[in-house]
Amino acid sequence: MASRERALRAIFLQETDRIPHWEFLANPDFERELTGIDPAEYPQRARLRTLEILDIDVEIPPRSDTPASFRVTEEGQLLNEQGKPVSRWGSGTTWAWDHGSLFPSMEEIRRFDPVAHFLCREQKEIFEDIDPLQRFLHLPLEAMSEKLNQDFHTLQDLVGERTLVPGHYYRTLLMWPLMLFGWEHFAELVYSYPDDFKRIWNGFFEISLKVMQAFARTDIEVFASHDDLCMTQGPIFNPQWYRKNLYPYYEALWEPLKKAGKKVIFISDGKLDAVIGDVLACGADGFFAECHTDLEALSRRYGKDKVLVGNIDGRIIEQGGREDIRREVERCARFGKECPGYFFCVGNHLTHTIPPENIRFYFEVAQELGQR
Repeated sequence: MASRERALRAIFLQETDRIPHWEFLANPDFERELTGIDPAEYPQRARLRTLEILDIDVEIPPRSDTPASFRVTEEGQLLNEQGKPVSRWGSGTTWAWDHGSLFPSMEEIRRFDPVAHFLCREQKEIFEDIDPLQRFLHLPLEAMSEKLNQDFHTLQDLVGERTLVPGHYYRTLLMWPLMLFGWEHFAELVYSYPDDFKRIWNGFFEISLKVMQAFARTDIEVFASHDDLCMTQGPIFNPQWYRKNLYPYYEALWEPLKKAGKKVIFISDGKLDAVIGDVLACGADGFFAECHTDLEALSRRYGKDKVLVGNIDGRIIEQGGREDIRREVERCARFGKECPGYFFCVGNHLTHTIPPENIRFYFEVAQELGQR
């Protein structure tokens, strides 16, 4: 069974020969050892060969063979193309994560109009860590959709049946103000200036709705919708706040995708136990779960009719011995085999800090224990 076929069958809750993988690779040493190709020099070529060898069923490959662009100071600090401090991530770097730097004061935030800024004019300065789609946001809906569809077909045609390429949007709604304003200013806006918050929140919703409408017109089959609602201990905001201020927007955002027959998979960091029932009620067809979430318990409730992804603890893959890794994969395979839409996935990526031999063993054990 080809990887793309296996992924689609699992997404649609149909029988598969084994538990599929939906992974995020960020370990160049592993890819170099596996393929003989240096991903620091040829990131796309190395990933394509990796997909041939490992049968990863869902993945977004690098869009080109252009290496990541960054420089290292004499003190050893990594700087991105804009000169902002970053940290190593895979063959490249993290985003700058300088949330709030564009808005040093609350007065500037309260005057901000997201629609006028992003939808009504072409962006002169593009920061990929703010939103890689911002270069398209000002376009008419049909033109924006054509750009997204071209990008999808470029990648899906590139990998063929080796993997399924999903649509993806990082800033479903909550991430917009978190990333633009920073957490402290966003919280102050919410609780001290409710009228301004509502106006700005509605503006971000209008932007994201256009994105969802554009993706709904493309040929993608699966859409990953990301918002970090939780931390390791649970929700950032009280679940009641989400029910009042967030979930009604989710329903409206995902409606165009659902009407077009796309499957919506929700992604969030942290412990999702207290929020995921509400998220699924908004129309999501499934969700990712890091190790902090009790996915085994949730699988008993949602495993027959929802797509479940993840729960493999990356700390065990990084720091554990072979028996530790085997037990972790076995734990997820035990409940995952009972769920037609379950995917193996290491939460928060297979990072460059994991020994390559541990990643290789993880895939070997998953292949063995994931057979249905």
